[in-house]
Parts: sequence; structure tokens; C-alpha cells
Amino acid sequence: MSQFKVDAITGDLVRENGSFVRVTGREEIAQHSRVRLRLFRFEVPFNLALGLNYVGIVLAKGTPVGDIEGEFRVQLLDTPGIVEVDRINLSQTALQRQRREGVIDFVAKTDEDDLAARTPLHDRITIPIAVTPETT
Repeated sequence: MSQFKVDAITGDLVRENGSFVRVTGREEIAQHSRVRLRLFRFEVPFNLALGLNYVGIVLAKGTPVGDIEGEFRVQLLDTPGIVEVDRINLSQTALQRQRREGVIDFVAKTDEDDLAARTPLHDRITIPIAVTPETT
């Protein structure tokens, strides 16, 4: 399997020498996980279960950190190529209202490696989010 390479920051398709670049293997799995974690639930009309429940869980006031991590874990485990999620790190400042972005740090194992010697996929994803400023 392969897919077109997407710039991790801009989301634009990457071109080299006038042609689109394709990614495979671990790079494809990492890219796929970044795309999935940026999707809001109901954003894809033909698959309403795809994407994170940002409104109801991730950005909802008072949601326990464990529930937020669980939402990310489910999406990562549903990503083709990811077989295990070792760690998800959401610090207290992960969802920064001033900058309107979140940083998710995770380590996962992929099916690209031998089962006896899997090396972790480690990625850090910055997700732009629209947050309404709190009123005082």
C-alpha cells in the first residue's frame, strides 16, 4: 500500500520534480495517524464514525484526561498498520487556548516490523483547534 505524501505542517501534497511523492511503510503509517487525529467526528460524510469526538470529549469542559487519552487511543488503534499503542502523552498545557492548538505525543507499534522485534513509532502531532475564548 502507498499514499501521496502530505506535508506534516501545511497539509499540502508534496511534489518533487513536478511529480507527487508517494510514501510507504512506517512513513505511510505515521502520516495516516496524523491525518486521522486531525479529523473531527462527522467530518467525513461517508464514514461518520471516523475522527475524534473533539466537541463532546476532547474539548468538553471537565472531561477526565483518561477519557481524552482513550479517544486518541481508539483512533490510533483503528489506523491501518498500528497494532499497539504504548503511550499517549497529553500534558496539562497540551490544549493551549491562546495558540489554539494541541500537542499529542504518542508511541505505537506497527505491523511493519517483525513481531519479535517491533520498534516503536514515535510521533508528535500538532492539531489546530478552534476554541472559543472563555468569558469572565
